[in-house]
Amino acid sequence: MKPERRHIDFLQDIMDNLEKAESFVERMDFEDFLADEKIEAILIH
Repeated sequence: MKPERRHIDFLQDIMDNLEKAESFVERMDFEDFLADEKIEAILIH
């Protein structure tokens, strides 16, 4: 059985995933971002 998660655990998940998202687009300009439907869909939705 997994230990119960606290609010801070969920906030850490958000921060970790924001860092991942940032790494996906760090070398893209806005036009490249809009041209890549997969990245746009993943990060906006």
